[in-house]
Amino acid sequence: MRKLFIGCGVVVALLIAALGYVTWRMYPSVKQLVEQWSLAKEQLEKLDTEHPFDPQAQKELDTVRFLSMLEARRSLTAEMQETNARLEELWKDGEVGVLNQLNQSLDAVSMVMPIYARHLQEVQTGPSEFAWYSRLLWTVLARVDAGAAEPELDPLKNQYTRFKELYDRMAREHRFPLLSERLGEFPPAVVAEASRVMAADVGLVQAGLQSPELDLYYLTPLNHLQDVQGHELRALGPPKDGN
Repeated sequence: MRKLFIGCGVVVALLIAALGYVTWRMYPSVKQLVEQWSLAKEQLEKLDTEHPFDPQAQKELDTVRFLSMLEARRSLTAEMQETNARLEELWKDGEVGVLNQLNQSLDAVSMVMPIYARHLQEVQTGPSEFAWYSRLLWTVLARVDAGAAEPELDPLKNQYTRFKELYDRMAREHRFPLLSERLGEFPPAVVAEASRVMAADVGLVQAGLQSPELDLYYLTPLNHLQDVQGHELRALGPPKDGN
């Protein structure tokens, strides 16, 4: 029994040492993530102040502005897809150690918010306005799945249904409003005009939907973005088969 206790003590000591080593190796990446997200959140708050937006005042759709938001979504998605592709290759590389894989994954996640803030800065908007246009986009896509939209939008079928499953899973985890509640209501004329804009360039819309997890950030209020961050961090790891 004494030998057993000694053996257990050695195992515990080794586990503590291993945990200390892992913490030491991961600390720089975790520190960078916290700093980058904090700075980006401040920048997003500043953008909202510099570009005030009143959703209740939007009785008609500014089609030029809507198109610029669709372009921003496409650019954001393209940049994040490049990052995701690099991470997938990293996780497939058997010569890269697990700790290096985790560190580089954390480094990539730490750049999500700065990239988001930079793209909003480029189109001179804040997250409140961008969220409104994203909600409008998903409202139209909900109509597509319900069979109530223009036939030109048929290539976008099931986008809403798939994203609703993703969003509602996170919403239940953090007790957020479900997607249907988050979208809210829009004037029928605004929805109709948005449908026409989207039908005129379905390819542009599709390009901004290739990484639907980004909409978790777009639709979430600033004071809850840390919950999205935690949700994404828990998803870190090797790509699942078939993805």
